[in-house]
Amino acid sequence: MRNLEIKKLIYDKRDALAAQYAAEATLGTTMNLLLLILHSLLAFLLIAVLLQAERILRSALERALIVGGSKTTTSN
Repeated sequence: MRNLEIKKLIYDKRDALAAQYAAEATLGTTMNLLLLILHSLLAFLLIAVLLQAERILRSALERALIVGGSKTTTSN
């Protein structure tokens, strides 16, 4: 009888470890997917910010050229 109890405990422990490893693997996969999504989102936001900055700088440069060009023509 004692041997059967020991075998049952061994099998229960094995099953518990298998379930734990499966849960850890699932969690790891989920974390990797979340990090990939977060990385993609941050890359998208960075591109959006850089494009907006480029538009602002281009607009400022055009205004500076227009103002600079009108000063040059009026001073002649």
